[in-house]
Amino acid sequence: MKQRILSYFITKKLWLVGAFSFAVIGGFLFHLFATVQIEAQSPSNFLPEPEIADSNSFDVIQTVPVGQLQTTDAKEIVVAFNQPLIPLGKVDSSDLEPFKIEPKINGKFRWYGSSVAAFLPSEPLEPGRSYSILVPAGLKDLEGRSLKQARSFSFHTDPLKLSYTTPTNGSMIEYNQTIFVKFNMAVSKEMVKPFIELTANNRPLNFSIEPANADYYFSEDESIQQAIEIRPTVALPRDAKIELSLKKGLPLLNGKPGLIADENISFNTPGPVTVELFDN
Repeated sequence: MKQRILSYFITKKLWLVGAFSFAVIGGFLFHLFATVQIEAQSPSNFLPEPEIADSNSFDVIQTVPVGQLQTTDAKEIVVAFNQPLIPLGKVDSSDLEPFKIEPKINGKFRWYGSSVAAFLPSEPLEPGRSYSILVPAGLKDLEGRSLKQARSFSFHTDPLKLSYTTPTNGSMIEYNQTIFVKFNMAVSKEMVKPFIELTANNRPLNFSIEPANADYYFSEDESIQQAIEIRPTVALPRDAKIELSLKKGLPLLNGKPGLIADENISFNTPGPVTVELFDN
């Protein structure tokens, strides 16, 4: 009899432990699933919404991007509010445009839920340009509360820049040296030549511009059009200072002005070899 009672309590205890473990694991899996679902529906690179002290107010709580952009290929411009502006049922059909961008960008609006609006540019932004996000005063939320003051935020894109050259500045180079030039954005070999000068001891040299050799390393987010090769058409003189000048305004692939300042790189060629003989 005692063995049956003991067996009953042990079985009951194991059942309770198993049920508790199942509840804990199940709760964790549900939380993980919910977190993944929420993150999957959130705009990329968007930070969690901060808490608002006054839940009865209506205001902008976050914008993305802000400050310096390292690329002109912005995927989206996002503004988050602390109150819903549209019904959830109209997320995919609302024509409300709660902010403006200056200068104007072609693209379309998209809503992430009822309080987060995103603008998706249809083309790359202009390099070296400042953009303003303007949220007008008087904008109303779903309950009719108005934005008391206009909100303005800004960001800017990187200009066209020289990334590096091969050989590097100050190098000793060969007489038939090809110079590899890499930019942070794509350029056109046909349009850049008027903005490039190559000299030897201050005397102009003739050169051709060729597409970059695919053997050079390019990462997945880079284009071979970001680089060119400069080839002198004659052998470089001996013991000479070779200067490469990339002029302000050197254009982007689309023809728009790129470089905001001159870039100057210098090299040297070896001089004649001298031999000294010593009489023992």
